Amino acid sequence: MHCTVCSVVPVDGNWFAKCGTVSHGPYMSAGIAVRIATSEALEIRRQGRRSRISVQNTAGEIEVEYCLCSKFKNAQPSSLI
Repeated sequence: MHCTVCSVVPVDGNWFAKCGTVSHGPYMSAGIAVRIATSEALEIRRQGRRSRISVQNTAGEIEVEYCLCSKFKNAQPSSLI
């Protein structure tokens, strides 16, 4: 099964959250872009699809990556309370 990557990417001093073919941003901080990418990855996971979060540093190198493919069960809105 295909895994959708939700990446946090620096571009010209701004930060973008790119999830599959959709791009969000620009944001002024990496922290905001990480929140957006995480939210998108979790939504994909709730739909029963595979996703992972990938964060690049200012040099464009992958600094951290976290796979959601098999680590979590599908979250239901009532289970988040």
